[in-house]
Amino acid sequence: MELCLAKNKMGGGPRGSHPLSFEVAVSCPQNVCESGVVSTHLSDHELVYCVRKLNWKRAPSQVKTFRNYAHFNVDAFRKDLKGVTWNSAPGPDGPAIVNDLWHDFKRKFVTIADRHAPLTQRRVRGIDNCPWLNKSIKVTMHQRNYFHKKAIKSNASEDWANYRHFRNRVTNEIRSAKASYNKRLIEESGGDYRLFWKTMKKILPGEKKATSPNIKVDGAISSDKHCIANAFNKFFASAASKLMATLRKTCGHKQRYSVTPACQYPPFNFLEISGEFVMSQLRSLKSGKAVGLDRIPARLLKDSADIVAKPVAFIINTSLRTAQVPSDWKSARVIPLFKKGKADEMDNYRPISILPVLSKVLERAVHIQLYKYLQQNKILSPYQCGFRKYHSTEFAALSFSDNIRRNMDQGQLTGAVFIDLRKAFDTVNHAVLLDKLSNLGILDKEHGWFTDYLSNRTQVVEFQGVTSTSEAVSTGVPQVQKKGKNCRSKSADILTTTLGVPEIDVGLVKIRQQHPVPDSVAD
Repeated sequence: MELCLAKNKMGGGPRGSHPLSFEVAVSCPQNVCESGVVSTHLSDHELVYCVRKLNWKRAPSQVKTFRNYAHFNVDAFRKDLKGVTWNSAPGPDGPAIVNDLWHDFKRKFVTIADRHAPLTQRRVRGIDNCPWLNKSIKVTMHQRNYFHKKAIKSNASEDWANYRHFRNRVTNEIRSAKASYNKRLIEESGGDYRLFWKTMKKILPGEKKATSPNIKVDGAISSDKHCIANAFNKFFASAASKLMATLRKTCGHKQRYSVTPACQYPPFNFLEISGEFVMSQLRSLKSGKAVGLDRIPARLLKDSADIVAKPVAFIINTSLRTAQVPSDWKSARVIPLFKKGKADEMDNYRPISILPVLSKVLERAVHIQLYKYLQQNKILSPYQCGFRKYHSTEFAALSFSDNIRRNMDQGQLTGAVFIDLRKAFDTVNHAVLLDKLSNLGILDKEHGWFTDYLSNRTQVVEFQGVTSTSEAVSTGVPQVQKKGKNCRSKSADILTTTLGVPEIDVGLVKIRQQHPVPDSVAD
C-alpha cells in the first residue's frame, strides 16, 4: 500500500503536539484526483478527505420526438387510409410533378398518422449501464446496507452474520440476473449475425463509447447544443471537399478517370415497378427502423402496405419516367456517432445518415434493375468483392493468399501494395461517377435520373435533441442505401478495373507484381 496523504504535514492530527494523525492509504495514487484537510471545529481532529476518479459516466438525457402508440388501433388507422383518394392519375411530365405527388401523399398520410399515433416529445434518460438490475436485487441491496450499518453500530456477531448473508445474496442474485439477461439477448439475436455481434459488444468488457455533451468548436469547448449541431453539420459537409482539394493539389487535375470504351454495352432502361413489389418491400421493413425528416415511421407503412402500395408505386414510376427524385428523399438526418479518441473533437465522430423510409423502396427498385444489368453484361470486375452477392472478404483474402502460394510454387516473389483510402466513398466525384455510368450504357433519362439523384442533396445534424440548419452535400454517395451500394460498387470497380487487380476490402486495393527468384535465392 502506498500512502496518498502525508502524516502530520497535512494538518490532519489533533490540535497540539499529539503525534498521531489520520491517513488515507491507497494502492493506486493516480486514481485520486483531489485530497486535502478540512477544519470542522467540531473535534480535536480535522477532516482528511480524498476524491477518487470514476471511469463510469452516465450518458446525458435527451429530448426525443417519437410517435405515441399508447392508444393506437391498427384497424381504425387502416379504415381511415382506405377512405383517402390518392393522386394516381397520370399528368403532364415536369420538374415539379414528382414533388407535387410526394407532398400530396405525405400530407394525407401524415394527417391520419397524427390522428392515430400523434408525435410527442419526451426526455429520455441516459443509457442504463445495468439493465439487468431489477427490483428484487435493489430490495436485497437495501437489506444488506441496513444490516451493515447496524453491525457497525452494535458490533454484534449476529448482525455481522446477517450482513454477510445479504452481501453474498446480492452477489449471487447479480450474477444470476446478468447471466439471464445476456442469455436472453443472445437468443433474441437469432440468426442475425449483425445483431449477434452487437449483442456481444454489450456483453463483453470493453471501452464504452459515449457522446460528449461538450464539443470543441473553433478551438474552444462549447456546451451550446445549437452551436455544436451547426458546427457538426458544417464539418461533415465540408470534410470531404477539403480532402478532395488536398488530393487535387497532390495529384494534379489531369487524371484518366474512365478506362471503359463508350457505347460498348446495350443501353440500360428502367422498367416500371408494380404495386406488389412495393407491398412486399414495405412488409419486409423492420418496424423499429430509424425515421427520416418526413417523420413517417416504417411501422405505419408496414401496417398499411397493401393500401399505400399503389400510390407509392405511382410516385416511384413517375420518378423513373421523369428522371426526378423527390427533394425530401434527398434530405438526410445525420447523427454523429463517436468512434474513438477524444470525445470533444468532431474529427472523432462518424456521420450516420438517415433518409426517409420510402426512399429506400425507390432505391431498392433501382438497385435490383441496375445490378441485374451489370451482371448480365458482365460489367463488374470479377475481382470486385465489395457490395456484391455471392462475394465476400473471405473470397478476396483466399484469392490473394492463393496467388502468393502459386507464385511461391513457381519460384517467384510477390510484392503487394495495400492502399487504405481515407473517406473513400465520401469523396466520390459525381462527375467522374456519372461519366463512368454513361460509358456503361446508362444514357438519356436513366443517366438524368442518376444525375438528379446525386445532385442537390442536403443534410441536417441532430445533436442531443437539437437540429441544425441545412447544409448542401456536393460529394460522395449515400452510405446507408441499396442504391448507394451500386454507386459505391462502381466507384470501387473504377479502381479494380484501372489497376487490373483484386480488391481486398472496401477502400483497400491490392497491386500484385511478380519477379523471378534469382538463382542465388533459389539455391
